[in-house]
Amino acid sequence: MPIERPAVQNQLTVIDASSMAQEDFQEYCFAPRKESGYAAIPTWNPDHRFYCVSNMRPGGALVFKQCDSRPRRPKACPHVLRSVSVGKHHAGRRCVEYRALRVF
Repeated sequence: MPIERPAVQNQLTVIDASSMAQEDFQEYCFAPRKESGYAAIPTWNPDHRFYCVSNMRPGGALVFKQCDSRPRRPKACPHVLRSVSVGKHHAGRRCVEYRALRVF
């Protein structure tokens, strides 16, 4: 969610989770021990569909899942900030990320 000003630079981009297969994810560790920092990143697949959320404004938010353990459902919705050349006259992105856990 952008704060203070619209997010013109570094726009939020997500991969449509329904366009991903389990084999499209690659595991990696970002800490010396796997237990301390483990994640998965998507690998390139030309079948992926991307959505770029341009010009997000303060008060606007995008909600997406990061983990779904249900069978035959998309497992995650990877996201990244897409670098867009908009010139030096636009201030950089300022945003906040909230995470919530729902178990049912």
